[in-house]
Amino acid sequence: MRPALVAVFAAFIAVPLAVMGWLGVRASRGDREVLRQQVAELTKGQLAEFDRLAARVVHAWEQELLRLTDVKDTTPAHLRAIARRSSHVRTLFVIDPDGRLRYPVQVPPPLPQEREFLDRVRPLRLSSELSFDPPLESAHRSAGAPVAASPPARAALPQTPGRSDRAPVSSAAARKSRGWFVGYYGRGLLLLFWRRMAGGQIVGAELEPVRFLSDLIAELPGTGPDAASRSVGRIVLTDLKGASLYQWGVYDPPSTESPQATLALSPPLDLFRLECYRSPDQRLDLGQGTLFGLASGLLSLGLVLVLAATYLYREYSRDLAEAAQRVSFVNQVSHELKTPLTNIRMYAELLADELAEESQRRHIAVVVSESQRLSRLIANILTFARKTRNKLALKPGPGRVDDAVRAVLEQFAPAFSSKRIEVDLRADAPALVQVDVDAIGQIVGNLLSNVEKYAAAGGRVEISTVQKDGRTEIVVSDRGPGIPPGQEERIFAPFYRLDSSLTEGVAGTGIGLSIARDLARLHGGDLVTTPGSPGATFRLTVATPFQEVT
Repeated sequence: MRPALVAVFAAFIAVPLAVMGWLGVRASRGDREVLRQQVAELTKGQLAEFDRLAARVVHAWEQELLRLTDVKDTTPAHLRAIARRSSHVRTLFVIDPDGRLRYPVQVPPPLPQEREFLDRVRPLRLSSELSFDPPLESAHRSAGAPVAASPPARAALPQTPGRSDRAPVSSAAARKSRGWFVGYYGRGLLLLFWRRMAGGQIVGAELEPVRFLSDLIAELPGTGPDAASRSVGRIVLTDLKGASLYQWGVYDPPSTESPQATLALSPPLDLFRLECYRSPDQRLDLGQGTLFGLASGLLSLGLVLVLAATYLYREYSRDLAEAAQRVSFVNQVSHELKTPLTNIRMYAELLADELAEESQRRHIAVVVSESQRLSRLIANILTFARKTRNKLALKPGPGRVDDAVRAVLEQFAPAFSSKRIEVDLRADAPALVQVDVDAIGQIVGNLLSNVEKYAAAGGRVEISTVQKDGRTEIVVSDRGPGIPPGQEERIFAPFYRLDSSLTEGVAGTGIGLSIARDLARLHGGDLVTTPGSPGATFRLTVATPFQEVT
């Protein structure tokens, strides 16, 4: 099989596979991304269940704190007694409607836990406007909300000295009935709950963070074997700094692994986050089915293309073999006709020399002319056959171009005479050079044959030859209808015939000009048409190996 044919069939198989593979990979990536998002949403839905458990803890604490802060007696003794009885509360605090922190205060001397409370909240500028930093009033909800939202959490609150004991009551804060503040104070967790009483006074409580976290963890799944076996991989509860507060599940992810999904808890615990890790055996093999389907589809398509290519190759080989047989048959027949035709022409020429009567000589001249025409046709067929087998070659030898041109004109003399075509020959290539005289004669013969067929109405053909600088040029011009615009190159294609009145009723094989150009290029030159009016002009140039013989 020829390399070009192999490349064509390889492209026939590879290009569709490459295009389908590229489209399939893009579709597979899209499917994997959609599936990954669906898995992430499903995992977040599982984490949302744990978030609801945390919200239930917050709600239970809020109900208990609403009960504890529902006091009318706000004396220090009573408030201290409430704090001592509750395991939920570190200390209570009271802010008057005018913005003054009423309890606890530095005078009289506070208890140790009250002094610690004042140290922790001093940077918050605690007042009746709830001007926390960040402002608390911007984070809680209206009265009746089950869980109030917290402000944006921070790892450490600003350590600004002092506070304002008085501040105008914020209208936004005045509309709030209760809320939360959750943040960090140094390394400690600060949990504040407050409520606004009917007279505008605020009563709040600082919660025990250890107890709160204990109640929160108690609602989450356990870490025992039974509980862990029901969990998905590993779920970790982290704080704002990313430190693990609690985790459950049998999978122990490496420190470099990223969570499959994360979810911040609902306010006021939104500084805590749930992270879900899945063990390798629990992870969905995203896109495996898609990739398998893609590979199967490409394999099937490749098999179909291979079968189609094989079928096409067999059909092509069969057609090629049949064409080769036809060419071989024509070639053999042409060879068989060449010898008897040569004999017919030779004896016809001898007979013409012996005949005395002019009418008989004219008749025998027709036989000679037609045998010469048939000889040229056979020569073209044999040359074209050699070309198809890549065996077209020259047989250069000493010769004169002018002699070759005159010999061809002599062969066309009877036909030109019968069609009244005048010949104007300007021969200027008499030097003896290395040339394939038969090939030059065949080229000129094909050009003159076209003049006889298509330009006889012009009544004239001009032929000029010239030699210069190791090159020989032959120009053949007629006075016929010429070549239509845009057809100057197409006429040299094999079997191409002009679709016009030029070829109507004219017989021909359509290979004469193609063979003439091939022979010209084998001589190191070319055969082209040149603009001319009227008629058509062909310019033949031949170069090396035309060396003048000394």
